[in-house]
Amino acid sequence: MSFSPEYLIYRGLTVWRWIAHLWLRLFCEVKVISRGVVREDKNLLFISKNLSLAGALALQAELGKPLTVIICARKDEVGRLACLCPALNFILVANRDTVGVVEQIVMERGKGQATCLLRIGLDDAFLEEVVRKSRSTVLPCHALNTSAPDLSLRHEPLACLDWPTAQAIGFGFTVSPEDFTGAGFRQAWGELNAELAETHSSFQGHLGRACVAGLKRRQYKTIMTDSYQGGRSLSAGMLLAVAWELSLWLKATTKAKRIGIVLPPGLGVTILNLACVLANKTPVNLNFTLGRAGNESAIRTAELTVIITAEQLVKKLEDFPWTKDRIDLVTVLKSFPKPQLLWRRVLVFFQSAESLMEAMGIPEHGGEAEGGLLFTSGSSGDPKGVVLSHKNILANVAQIDAILTPSLVGSLMGCLPIFHSFGFTATLWWPLISGPQVVTYISPLEVGKIVEAIEKYKVELLITTPTFLRGYLRKAKTEQLESLNLVVTGAEKLPPPLREEFESKFGVPVCEGYGMTETTPVIGVNVPEQGMPYFCGEPLLGKKDGTIGQPCPAVAIKVCHLETGEEIASNQSGLLWFKGPNVFGGYLKDPVKTAAVLVDGWYMSGDVGHVDGQGFLHIEGRLSRFSKIAGEMVPHGTVEQYLYEIVKATTEDEVMIVVMGVADEQKGEALIALTTQILERDEMRKAFAARGLPNLWMPKHFVHVEQVPLLASGKLDLKNCQKLVEVAAAKNL
Repeated sequence: MSFSPEYLIYRGLTVWRWIAHLWLRLFCEVKVISRGVVREDKNLLFISKNLSLAGALALQAELGKPLTVIICARKDEVGRLACLCPALNFILVANRDTVGVVEQIVMERGKGQATCLLRIGLDDAFLEEVVRKSRSTVLPCHALNTSAPDLSLRHEPLACLDWPTAQAIGFGFTVSPEDFTGAGFRQAWGELNAELAETHSSFQGHLGRACVAGLKRRQYKTIMTDSYQGGRSLSAGMLLAVAWELSLWLKATTKAKRIGIVLPPGLGVTILNLACVLANKTPVNLNFTLGRAGNESAIRTAELTVIITAEQLVKKLEDFPWTKDRIDLVTVLKSFPKPQLLWRRVLVFFQSAESLMEAMGIPEHGGEAEGGLLFTSGSSGDPKGVVLSHKNILANVAQIDAILTPSLVGSLMGCLPIFHSFGFTATLWWPLISGPQVVTYISPLEVGKIVEAIEKYKVELLITTPTFLRGYLRKAKTEQLESLNLVVTGAEKLPPPLREEFESKFGVPVCEGYGMTETTPVIGVNVPEQGMPYFCGEPLLGKKDGTIGQPCPAVAIKVCHLETGEEIASNQSGLLWFKGPNVFGGYLKDPVKTAAVLVDGWYMSGDVGHVDGQGFLHIEGRLSRFSKIAGEMVPHGTVEQYLYEIVKATTEDEVMIVVMGVADEQKGEALIALTTQILERDEMRKAFAARGLPNLWMPKHFVHVEQVPLLASGKLDLKNCQKLVEVAAAKNL
């Protein structure tokens, strides 16, 4: 009997699939998390957002029977192994017609096969129609490779990935077709993914080990350029060598567990933070713009006895509450003999990463231990000590990696202060562990100098705030920013007119992101379509104006009613809660405030928002930035957005607007707008009416100020803004 080559290949691959199952059973550490009971049901349909090849095989092995995976995509869109689909039980439905998907589900069900539908590229409405028409009982599921720090859900389902040595498999609760909703599935799957990520072995490691591995791997590449110091650069290998020497000095000099750091962005603060971690000490980057009282509180709370800084900065910060033991970093670095530094560099060159870690004495595990300590900016209250663990930082770096791919970002501008959470994670640890080259400048305020650095060093990514973005709009010429592939803004709401004007002038996409210190900080960010995979001939959505993008992988979201606190559907507006490996474990020495925001691993953000049918997160404003006027919750940020649109239509002059609430005897609260341009209330009222906006949203007074109070990070100084409007209200303007 003769067999065709196709038949032999098919049979060979079928045997190989079962060999792969045996490998997973015998040699791969598999952890199963089941939130419900995986019961036998002829109408059962597994649904996952996305699966790698190894993940799909792991699910098949766990179920103990073949699993048919249905993907809405074409062969040329799902990776290099698409030709193996029949043998691997993958079925491609090359359109988004529900009929084709439903027919395939019913057909596989008739064969007695378990069936899994990949949600990737499908919106809520499509998913709900498929479940309803196929009369399926849905079981959310996922499989995650926990042996490598790759959380990306953007790769093709059949991508040829590294074979895992550890897998986490999860199953949610079954949902009947009558009760199934796309929003409900998204929330259930998000919680499941967050639970799986908590078991990720890479996130239990030590931050120092991750940095050593990342720098060793790229030891010949320039990792950092300090534009303030005339373009002084360090290769990854040399930076690691200097930090190693400094870590030994720290161990020999002080027994302090926490090291205070008062330095601007640059080579010095990067080397020092890395040295602290290599020495197994906690870097505490102090916000030297807080004022004396705020920093005295931070130093006392952190029990700091040592602060490392630069004498040039000491002269500028005359009122800073320095500790008795104050060290000049420049003097210390100059004291190191050059032959000794060169010897360290030779060791970095010849030794393996594991040997270097052992020589440095870096612990194998960091996990929940302190990896860094930051203090909140105090924009809406007193600064709090946010303890970020090794797991938090490593997880958030992996989440950033999953969103901002190397093809999109080859270099970034590091000008945000390191005491700011975005500066701490995105422009310090991300480049050291796995990210792009970073070009630094000491202050985000000097926009002109930063523009020159972007032009000179061909920077591709700028992370800034909307407030600072206005400065780039005024001071930069079009050709100076032509190297940028992307601008990411955070810390405050991005006004649409500002985004549109910047994109029109420079041709660079401006993407709004979102995060907070307590989440290390990145929760989500928009990304351009560039680099996004195609499904059914259309790119997956990565950017949606007016949102902050889709949540990072392994970030779960739930929405609670503003008044009752009860959990509601995520597509409804309410108070946002987040859960994931990047969520901090609590405030330093403040169990009361910790208990107020952390419940069973969920973090109460204090922000109001919802998730739409395509999975994009909409932030409507902070709960503290809502006013209850005549019984209606009015969002300050939305009112600001409308005011910006009105003003932009009447003038080309730059203007800043901040809306705040004050007590009002008649309606409970009233709105007052601070503006850097004189605005007539009657004209604004007419413009509001023309747009059909509620009369309740109209500010009662417009107060002209020369400058809106800002923090050094570029965020609004809400405490001082509130003082200004209260003074204005007291004067009965």
